[in-house]
Amino acid sequence: MSLGISIIGTGNLATHLALNLEKSGIHVLEVFGRTKAKAKILADQLYIAKIVEDLDFSESESDLFFLCISDNAIEEVAQEIQLPEGSLLIHCSGATSMDKIARKDTAFGVFYPIQTFSAKHKISFQGISICIEASSNKAELALEKIALAMSAKPCFMNSEQRLVLHLSAVFACNFSNHFYRIAHELLTEQGLPFRLLQNLVQETVLKAFELGPQNAQTGPAIREDFKTMAIHEKELISHPNWQEFYSKISNDIILNKN
Repeated sequence: MSLGISIIGTGNLATHLALNLEKSGIHVLEVFGRTKAKAKILADQLYIAKIVEDLDFSESESDLFFLCISDNAIEEVAQEIQLPEGSLLIHCSGATSMDKIARKDTAFGVFYPIQTFSAKHKISFQGISICIEASSNKAELALEKIALAMSAKPCFMNSEQRLVLHLSAVFACNFSNHFYRIAHELLTEQGLPFRLLQNLVQETVLKAFELGPQNAQTGPAIREDFKTMAIHEKELISHPNWQEFYSKISNDIILNKN
């Protein structure tokens, strides 16, 4: 695709997005970061990208400007950035309304990949779903073409739907990972490796999507095995916060079993 891209941000999302864009034949022309050293690290991984040291992009040759920054900075940067005529301003947040970047002088939209990004783990955009929302049909089409160029799956939804999706992702991804951490620490206390749970966790995730979470639920709570639950809670006596998690979640499973 003959589109020019500028990336505003240097974090995990910015890096993975930029690398996947270029892998798909879409060149990143410019990188802006609050810290020049971090902008250089990202730019050095790209073909022709140059570092931009301020938010004045009025003479830029880019067509699309991706805000890959923290949610609390999106609205401020969207109003501060200077863009060339006919460009498209995009944010990549799940929890931020598209209206937060609304401008009268340019089209705007959202390009939110439903994925978790970490610095040391390479992620391909191939096959992942990307939430798209835009201020015009032309802008929406441009974002759809970018998603398809990366072999991703474009999904069209409004800001309220995307917010609920983001909230759901916190439960399914962030909270579940926190419980993995608890499991890891409990096993470590007994000198056991976390990898013992790998097949169990993988099967649980597989069943959740094949059968539906309601039908895939197993364990003492769904069976109302209060004797085992009491033994577990006693085992957690030295970890009162985890004991409380165990009790509340077990009760919620019982209340919602039908």
